[in-house]
Parts: sequence; C-alpha cells; structure tokens
Amino acid sequence: RKTVMVKLLVCGDIVCKESWEKLAARVRELQKSAHGPFDLLLLCGSVYELDSVDKILEDTELPILTYCLMKSLNGERSIDTKTANLKMLGPLDFGIVTVPELNNLTIAYLNSSSILTSNAIIDAAKAFAAAGKGCDVLLTADWPKDMHHFVDESELRILSTNNIGIGSGSKLSAAIACALKPRYHFVGGKKCFYQRPPYRNTSTNGVPSPC
Repeated sequence: RKTVMVKLLVCGDIVCKESWEKLAARVRELQKSAHGPFDLLLLCGSVYELDSVDKILEDTELPILTYCLMKSLNGERSIDTKTANLKMLGPLDFGIVTVPELNNLTIAYLNSSSILTSNAIIDAAKAFAAAGKGCDVLLTADWPKDMHHFVDESELRILSTNNIGIGSGSKLSAAIACALKPRYHFVGGKKCFYQRPPYRNTSTNGVPSPC
C-alpha cells in the first residue's frame, strides 16, 4: 500500500450540546492554522445523548470527516446518523473499517470493555492481523490492562498523577492491541491525558506481552 500522510485530530468526552459546538469551532480554527489542514477527526470518549445526535447537530456542521465510538453517556446506542461528515463505529461492539477517502486507512474499534463474546472478538482480531492487512488506528472504550509494564520510574510517576490505578484497565483491550499491533491506539473516557512512550509488542513462548 502506498504511503500517504494522514493528519488526525482526536477528541475525548463530549459532555453536553455546547461541547459539540466548541468542538466544531475548534476544528475550524485548526484547519486554518499552520498545523492544518487535517483529514480526519476521531471521537474516542463518551458522547452526550448519542442517540439524539442528529437533532443536537441540526445547527452545527462538523468541518471534516468524523468517526465516533458508539459510547454514550446515557447508555443508549445510536445505530445510524444522517449528520454530514459523521460516521458511527458500530453497532457491533468490535469491528474494523477502512476509510476509502484516506487511502483505505484502517480503524479498529472496541465499543465496550465488558463483552461476553470476547474470545470471538480476539479471534477476529487475530484473523485480521494474520491476513497481513495491518491496523493504522485502534480506538477502545478502556485502556489496556497493565499498559504500565516496561515503562521507567519517571513514567510511572507521571501515570500515577492521573489518579488511575496502576495495572487497571481491560484485558480485552490489551488482547486486541497485542493481536492487531496498531500504529496508534487512543482511549477516551478517563478525564485525563496520558501519552505512553512508544512500545513494540513482543511475545514470550507464544504469549503476547502486556502492552
């Protein structure tokens, strides 16, 4: 596949109607800035009234193509949307989509961290990876369990300041990250910002190491 530079924006939780308006305004600003223009906006956090998003966005235009995890603050799931430039990642809990407009960029997603059919999901991720298709971006509802493994003491101190338990997270998110080996992995919903140092997934005796 030909290498093409794709510029992404990523957003966490959208907690109210005004958050949509502020987000759209901020994206328009960034499009005109020295850092822009950007190609894609990814929403990886919880979304306010996701099931009513079309009505909420009647007077708010999303400036660029936007992909959204179907993780709602009120527990509802929206299956489809008529809002221009907005695409929902679902209704399945796990899936992999391609973005034809961006040289078939691949986006894998996990909408929930508590899924009964986790083995089937892991098998699907492994099958996709075995086909050699590659995964550009992974979006998950929770960060990988034990993602602190192999970071140095200074990074552990930074992580600890976010008041999120060291070692917490989703085993399913970790398994999918290990299977797909995405170039980028984004997680929302934690009300904090933390950027883990780059890592390489390795294995010991065929067992993937924690992320």
